[in-house]
Amino acid sequence: VSIIEHNQKKSAYLEYSYWVPLYWASDLINQAHVKGFIPASKYVLDIHGEINKVRGECGLLLSYDWISFPWSTPKWSLWHSYSILAQRSLGGSTWTPGRTLTASDPTLSFPSLPPSSFFYNGWLKVAEALLNPFGEDDEDFDTNWMVDRNIQLSYVMVDE
Repeated sequence: VSIIEHNQKKSAYLEYSYWVPLYWASDLINQAHVKGFIPASKYVLDIHGEINKVRGECGLLLSYDWISFPWSTPKWSLWHSYSILAQRSLGGSTWTPGRTLTASDPTLSFPSLPPSSFFYNGWLKVAEALLNPFGEDDEDFDTNWMVDRNIQLSYVMVDE
């Protein structure tokens, strides 16, 4: 086995090991119950229930990273939506070539959009933000760093 294959196997194992600190915490709770620090079994079950909730939320957080949208789909839908928005804004005004229009002519109108277009444009912006909820910009949270830090912190807590 080459060094690269060994490191790939090692990184693949560590990538999805968020459950290890939760397992340790669960084991510590069982030891505390056996030693008498937690007197009632009901309390142990309640604490285990809360740990299971945390585990479920960690799994949900990881599922956001597993599912990826193909980049062509959002780009085409954005282009289509913005082109419709431009067509509606320019198509709202009427213009007759070769005809002199006066200010009192009812065909003169300011290009305006129906309120539904603003509503749809707002939902389009929300959909753009939901494509990548954790972001890749400089001002976004670096969640991978936070998860790695919390795992390292849990290692330190268990070693003590």
